Amino acid sequence: MLEVRDPRVSSVTITQVDLSDDLREATVSFVPLGGMDEAERIAELEAGLRAAAGFLQRKLGTSLRLRSTPRLRFRFDVGLGNLARVHDVIEGIKKDEVD
Repeated sequence: MLEVRDPRVSSVTITQVDLSDDLREATVSFVPLGGMDEAERIAELEAGLRAAAGFLQRKLGTSLRLRSTPRLRFRFDVGLGNLARVHDVIEGIKKDEVD
């Protein structure tokens, strides 16, 4: 993603890609790394990824040997997002117990 110049698309981790059976669509799951308020960051990242979808599809098309390049759809990986929140809560509880 270093080639994507949109500043909204930074500090993002792609966690999973699910291809449709006909290989025409790919659902790309992502999570943000650090930074702004989580809900705001997720919305901003998703908008940036959608805006960059055409560029990313063209980049994929040059490296994949498929008849057509899959259409990219982006979604926040709720499972990993929840895991991170639970981890933060547990760390907060541990810190409170020490203080």
